[in-house]
Amino acid sequence: MVRSGAGVKTERGECGPSWQERPGGWGVLKGDVVETGMKVEIYTREGCVLCRRVKAWFAGHQIPFHEHDVTRGEDFSRMQERLPEARSIPQIVIGEHGIGGFETLMLYETPILERLREFYPLEG
Repeated sequence: MVRSGAGVKTERGECGPSWQERPGGWGVLKGDVVETGMKVEIYTREGCVLCRRVKAWFAGHQIPFHEHDVTRGEDFSRMQERLPEARSIPQIVIGEHGIGGFETLMLYETPILERLREFYPLEG
């Protein structure tokens, strides 16, 4: 993996903007602002292995999320408006910030989970 100013580059290409490389810390979204707080949204498509892994990661950590299936035209258009730099699926949005895809989530797993735990503490 090679870090670049726009995100993290892998042998498969750009995997999304890195939240630590953006002003304000968590990335930048264009378009509508998501409701305040730490709502998690995941843009996915049917049959996507990395999409299943991202959803399993959030479910395994007991973090609720809302899934948008980009095979539906309106969800794909909305993703393009909100995340114009996105070139792959899945795409993760936390609060009002675009995080990137699976590889970015794994690269920054610890700080992302620590931040989310402030809003979604483990019960019991």
